[in-house]
Amino acid sequence: MLIISRITTSNHQAQKVFHEDVTTTYTRIRERAAAIATERSNENAEQIQLHAVDPNTQISIAVPSADSEDPEIQKSRAIFNSFPPGLQRALESGSLDEVNKVLGKMSVEEAEEVVGQLGEGGMLSLESQIIDATTQEGLQVLKKIEEEERAAKANASS
Repeated sequence: MLIISRITTSNHQAQKVFHEDVTTTYTRIRERAAAIATERSNENAEQIQLHAVDPNTQISIAVPSADSEDPEIQKSRAIFNSFPPGLQRALESGSLDEVNKVLGKMSVEEAEEVVGQLGEGGMLSLESQIIDATTQEGLQVLKKIEEEERAAKANASS
Protein backbone atom coordinates (compact mmCIF):
# COMPACT_ATOMS: atom_id res chain seq x y z
CA MET A 1 0.00 0.00 0.00
CA LEU A 2 2.81 2.40 0.81
CA ILE A 3 4.32 2.15 -2.70
CA ILE A 4 0.94 2.90 -4.30
CA SER A 5 0.47 6.00 -2.19
CA ARG A 6 3.96 7.19 -3.11
CA ILE A 7 3.39 6.57 -6.82
CA THR A 8 0.07 8.46 -6.76
CA THR A 9 1.55 11.44 -4.91
CA SER A 10 2.44 14.24 -7.35
CA ASN A 11 6.14 14.96 -7.89
CA HIS A 12 7.23 12.11 -5.62
CA GLN A 13 10.46 10.31 -6.57
CA ALA A 14 8.65 6.94 -6.68
CA GLN A 15 6.28 8.29 -9.32
CA LYS A 16 9.18 9.44 -11.51
CA VAL A 17 10.98 6.11 -11.16
CA PHE A 18 7.77 4.19 -11.99
CA HIS A 19 7.09 6.26 -15.13
CA GLU A 20 10.71 5.91 -16.30
CA ASP A 21 10.52 2.13 -15.82
CA VAL A 22 7.24 1.88 -17.75
CA THR A 23 8.60 4.03 -20.59
CA THR A 24 11.86 2.06 -20.81
CA THR A 25 10.03 -1.28 -20.79
CA TYR A 26 7.52 -0.11 -23.40
CA THR A 27 10.30 1.19 -25.68
CA ARG A 28 12.27 -2.05 -25.35
CA ILE A 29 9.20 -4.17 -26.18
CA ARG A 30 8.28 -1.97 -29.16
CA GLU A 31 11.83 -2.10 -30.60
CA ARG A 32 12.12 -5.87 -30.11
CA ALA A 33 8.71 -6.46 -31.73
CA ALA A 34 9.80 -4.41 -34.75
CA ALA A 35 13.07 -6.36 -34.97
CA ILE A 36 11.23 -9.69 -34.79
CA ALA A 37 8.80 -8.59 -37.51
CA THR A 38 11.74 -7.60 -39.73
CA GLU A 39 13.50 -10.92 -39.10
CA ARG A 40 10.35 -12.86 -39.95
CA SER A 41 9.79 -10.94 -43.18
CA ASN A 42 13.42 -11.55 -44.17
CA GLU A 43 13.09 -15.29 -43.43
CA ASN A 44 10.13 -15.56 -45.78
CA ALA A 45 11.80 -13.58 -48.54
CA GLU A 46 13.24 -15.42 -51.51
CA GLN A 47 17.04 -15.39 -51.45
CA ILE A 48 19.97 -16.35 -53.62
CA GLN A 49 22.45 -18.63 -51.85
CA LEU A 50 25.45 -20.39 -53.37
CA HIS A 51 25.97 -24.04 -52.44
CA ALA A 52 28.36 -26.68 -53.71
CA VAL A 53 26.71 -29.93 -54.75
CA ASP A 54 29.57 -32.13 -53.58
CA PRO A 55 30.77 -31.53 -49.99
CA ASN A 56 34.32 -32.14 -51.25
CA THR A 57 34.04 -29.33 -53.79
CA GLN A 58 35.45 -25.96 -52.86
CA ILE A 59 33.97 -22.78 -54.25
CA SER A 60 36.89 -20.43 -54.49
CA ILE A 61 36.67 -16.67 -54.23
CA ALA A 62 39.43 -14.64 -55.85
CA VAL A 63 39.63 -10.86 -55.41
CA PRO A 64 41.43 -9.25 -58.35
CA SER A 65 44.62 -7.39 -57.50
CA ALA A 66 44.33 -3.61 -57.46
CA ASP A 67 47.84 -3.02 -58.83
CA SER A 68 47.86 -5.48 -61.73
CA GLU A 69 48.85 -4.36 -65.23
CA ASP A 70 46.84 -7.15 -66.90
CA PRO A 71 43.78 -5.65 -68.69
CA GLU A 72 41.58 -8.62 -67.74
CA ILE A 73 42.44 -8.27 -64.06
CA GLN A 74 41.87 -4.50 -64.27
CA LYS A 75 38.43 -5.19 -65.78
CA SER A 76 37.70 -7.63 -62.93
CA ARG A 77 38.88 -5.06 -60.40
CA ALA A 78 36.55 -2.46 -61.90
CA ILE A 79 33.65 -4.89 -61.40
CA PHE A 80 34.83 -5.55 -57.83
CA ASN A 81 35.01 -1.80 -57.13
CA SER A 82 31.41 -1.36 -58.34
CA PHE A 83 30.14 -3.65 -55.55
CA PRO A 84 28.87 -2.22 -52.25
CA PRO A 85 31.46 -2.12 -49.43
CA GLY A 86 29.76 -4.95 -47.51
CA LEU A 87 30.05 -7.30 -50.48
CA GLN A 88 33.66 -6.24 -51.06
CA ARG A 89 34.52 -7.10 -47.44
CA ALA A 90 32.75 -10.47 -47.74
CA LEU A 91 34.69 -11.28 -50.92
CA GLU A 92 37.97 -10.19 -49.36
CA SER A 93 37.30 -12.51 -46.41
CA GLY A 94 37.27 -15.44 -48.86
CA SER A 95 34.35 -16.97 -46.95
CA LEU A 96 31.39 -18.31 -48.94
CA ASP A 97 29.23 -17.99 -45.81
CA GLU A 98 29.99 -14.26 -45.62
CA VAL A 99 29.17 -13.84 -49.32
CA ASN A 100 25.89 -15.75 -48.81
CA LYS A 101 24.97 -13.46 -45.88
CA VAL A 102 25.37 -10.41 -48.11
CA LEU A 103 23.51 -12.06 -51.01
CA GLY A 104 20.70 -13.01 -48.60
CA LYS A 105 20.10 -9.35 -47.77
CA MET A 106 19.72 -8.41 -51.45
CA SER A 107 16.67 -8.75 -53.64
CA VAL A 108 16.70 -11.84 -55.86
CA GLU A 109 17.19 -9.75 -59.00
CA GLU A 110 20.09 -7.80 -57.51
CA ALA A 111 21.74 -10.97 -56.14
CA GLU A 112 21.40 -12.73 -59.51
CA GLU A 113 23.08 -9.78 -61.19
CA VAL A 114 25.90 -9.80 -58.61
CA VAL A 115 26.46 -13.55 -59.05
CA GLY A 116 26.65 -12.99 -62.80
CA GLN A 117 29.20 -10.21 -62.31
CA LEU A 118 31.21 -12.41 -59.94
CA GLY A 119 31.37 -15.08 -62.62
CA GLU A 120 32.13 -12.55 -65.35
CA GLY A 121 34.94 -11.04 -63.29
CA GLY A 122 36.38 -14.45 -62.45
CA MET A 123 36.00 -13.78 -58.73
CA LEU A 124 33.80 -16.79 -58.08
CA SER A 125 34.44 -20.13 -59.70
CA LEU A 126 30.99 -21.28 -60.72
CA GLU A 127 31.57 -24.87 -61.72
CA SER A 128 28.91 -27.17 -63.10
CA GLN A 129 28.66 -28.70 -59.63
CA ILE A 130 27.12 -25.56 -58.14
CA ILE A 131 23.34 -25.54 -57.87
CA ASP A 132 20.95 -22.64 -57.66
CA ALA A 133 18.80 -23.43 -54.60
CA THR A 134 16.28 -20.74 -55.56
CA THR A 135 14.77 -22.80 -58.37
CA GLN A 136 12.47 -25.76 -57.85
CA GLU A 137 14.90 -27.99 -59.73
CA GLY A 138 17.82 -26.79 -57.61
CA LEU A 139 15.88 -27.28 -54.37
CA GLN A 140 15.01 -30.84 -55.37
CA VAL A 141 18.66 -31.60 -56.12
CA LEU A 142 19.74 -30.02 -52.81
CA LYS A 143 17.12 -32.01 -50.84
CA LYS A 144 18.21 -35.22 -52.55
CA ILE A 145 21.86 -34.58 -51.69
CA GLU A 146 20.99 -33.77 -48.06
CA GLU A 147 18.95 -36.99 -47.79
CA GLU A 148 21.84 -39.00 -49.25
CA GLU A 149 24.22 -37.43 -46.72
CA ARG A 150 21.86 -38.26 -43.83
CA ALA A 151 21.54 -41.83 -45.04
CA ALA A 152 25.31 -42.17 -45.38
CA LYS A 153 25.82 -40.83 -41.84
CA ALA A 154 23.15 -43.20 -40.48
CA ASN A 155 24.83 -46.16 -42.19
CA ALA A 156 28.25 -45.09 -40.91
CA SER A 157 27.04 -44.90 -37.31
CA SER A 158 25.33 -48.34 -37.51
